[in-house]
Amino acid sequence: MAQVAEKLDTPPPENEGAKPINGRVDAIDGGRMFGWAHDPAAPGQRLKVRVLLDGAPVAEAIADRNRPDLRRNGIGDGQHAFEIALPEAVQKRSRDLVVMAFTGDDAGQPLRVPQPDEQAAEALIAAPLTRVLDKLDVLMAAQRQLQISQRSLQRVPHIGADAAETDGADDPNAGIDGLRAEMSRRLDDLDVHLLRMDGVVAGMEKTLAALQKRAGGDTKPLVLLLFVLMGFAAGALLALLAR
Repeated sequence: MAQVAEKLDTPPPENEGAKPINGRVDAIDGGRMFGWAHDPAAPGQRLKVRVLLDGAPVAEAIADRNRPDLRRNGIGDGQHAFEIALPEAVQKRSRDLVVMAFTGDDAGQPLRVPQPDEQAAEALIAAPLTRVLDKLDVLMAAQRQLQISQRSLQRVPHIGADAAETDGADDPNAGIDGLRAEMSRRLDDLDVHLLRMDGVVAGMEKTLAALQKRAGGDTKPLVLLLFVLMGFAAGALLALLAR
């Protein structure tokens, strides 16, 4: 149950001199715990994550799984996710679990564990938001291809002029027309993806409205998070189109 990474969810470390570990528990579902942990001071290191109940360790794993949303949000190389199988007796006490992430020098810091009702609310937001970011990736790839085509189009007149001097039979305009047609097609593709993104965002707004009806004021932190992430996506899109 992957969800978009948030760097602000990690509680501050007890040791003020230590750099905080970024990470959190995203969900507990089907007897398994999902989340991520990353040490900015050692970005290539895979952290050990340990689950404790009443102060005793009950399960642990290494945060070395790949998650595209982590890399997309600047969390190292993206291979900092974890999945931990919880013993059956522990699953019934998920509210009492403490999760610690340990660096290479065995310095441990707690990871935030959301409550079940908060997990359910986040799940409603995560799926459509992931679709928005996936479409943004497609738009960025299309924009890069457009930039390549533009550079090629700028070079063609010079290449065509040189070719015309050496071989009068060649027509440089044919290459220019072909590149212009390709650029037009890619611009049409961008328009289609933008329309689809508008539809996904509209769906997110409906989900948000339903979420507010279900939980009332308890959703205020999630609503704020949603608009921050939507603002990030919109800002990235505007920067992309302004290139």
